[in-house]
Amino acid sequence: MSRPHICVKLARAATSDAIKSKLATHYSTATSKALVVPLRDSKAVAEVYWFKELPAALRTWVWELFEQNMKAHYEVSHDGWDPEEKRKELFDRESRFIVLRADRSSPPLGYTIFRFDTEETKDVEEADVVYLYELQVEASAQGKGIGRLLMELLQHVSKDWRMDKTMLTVFKKNEQAVRFYEKLGWVTDEIDPSFYGRKHADYRILSKPCE
Repeated sequence: MSRPHICVKLARAATSDAIKSKLATHYSTATSKALVVPLRDSKAVAEVYWFKELPAALRTWVWELFEQNMKAHYEVSHDGWDPEEKRKELFDRESRFIVLRADRSSPPLGYTIFRFDTEETKDVEEADVVYLYELQVEASAQGKGIGRLLMELLQHVSKDWRMDKTMLTVFKKNEQAVRFYEKLGWVTDEIDPSFYGRKHADYRILSKPCE
């Protein structure tokens, strides 16, 4: 008998302010008005949105940055480039967004898109997870710790809402991304296709436990 996944149900019902409030407990720089987080020798401001709250301008930016960074990878993938399908995935009603800016009035630098969900395991029970759908950073902001900070925030979300682990899918040919995730301690997940006779799949499933 599978467990009821109460943690996922509670997390899915959480407001963006509730998620932000929990994140604020990890940073002494956070205030009631802004989630200010350390970024190397500087600071950044993190914004949290549910899909239904995402401003139109940010929605446009999210898609354009995704297309700019990822279209070429999808074009050579097994499934190809299907913008309509990708829009549905990114802007699903369960999608959550974390956006980073240098300050509250500056242009956005990068974002994550994630959902609270359940995933299969090699055992009978499913795992409660935060599944990372996208991590995208502006070209001009890459190499400055933005991606690492977004992943740190994501891992805090997973722990705050008592998930079992955080998961993501990455193209094998996107070697820069694979190296980045592995450097942060992500490993091949137990449901990766390579464990089920699908070594030629063009993607990997990685995960990181919530410890």
